[in-house]
Amino acid sequence: MLAFYMDDSADRKQERIYVVAGFLGRTDVWFEAERHWEKRVKSTGLDYFRTNECLTLTGEFAKLVKVHGAQQAREHADELVADLWSIIKSADLGGFCFLGPMPAYKSVQSEPYGEYVFERDPYVQAHQHLIYQVARHVCDHAKKPEPVAFVFDEHSKAKRLMDRWEELKTNSPIARPCMGTLAPLDDRMSPAIQMGDLIANTAKRTFEDSMHDPMPAVEKLQRKCGRYLLWIAAWTGEYLRELKEASIDAATTPSLAFKVEAE
Repeated sequence: MLAFYMDDSADRKQERIYVVAGFLGRTDVWFEAERHWEKRVKSTGLDYFRTNECLTLTGEFAKLVKVHGAQQAREHADELVADLWSIIKSADLGGFCFLGPMPAYKSVQSEPYGEYVFERDPYVQAHQHLIYQVARHVCDHAKKPEPVAFVFDEHSKAKRLMDRWEELKTNSPIARPCMGTLAPLDDRMSPAIQMGDLIANTAKRTFEDSMHDPMPAVEKLQRKCGRYLLWIAAWTGEYLRELKEASIDAATTPSLAFKVEAE
């Protein structure tokens, strides 16, 4: 069975970029990748990995500071990240990354009728877009449609995404055969979601100041992820406006109670 584990990342005030990213793989591949990941994390004296805590040496990574001091803790953390990327690149996992430049999103959201289509927080919109692209990729490349189990980080926004699941499948006839299940999972208990966190946070930091000229950042992320970065894209103002118009048209098109055909 195929499974896609994802996580999101953004700058603190969601002013520059919002990213959702993750990896796709078969369950046997995930089993091995998670086993190696968890073993490496625990060898450092940690119970789980979070990229932001690693960068700031807070949360779980405060344990390293307490044991080794700040300077050595930084060295241990950097070595750990390098090894975790090696684990990802050695596994048969496909990376997918969706970038949401926030200036374009906020601009379209503030335009007439924009607030009816786009919520102030792009959480649902961005996750749905990535889910669709992953499912579409599987449907396009598999010999026959194969359902994907989608898993995301469990937190306060999880219900909002779950509540839209059936609607997303209904509105995605091409990708629907590969939209299997959607479920939240605590990232502290899931090395696979921790991998999604690593690529999402890395993409956020790589692209947040370079969306005006993204290709150097794309090449940098490709070097990080290895040959298995399968898809990366970003929304534009034009795309968001087209999506808004399509959503408004769908909402204002009357449904027919009955139809009479002329003989």
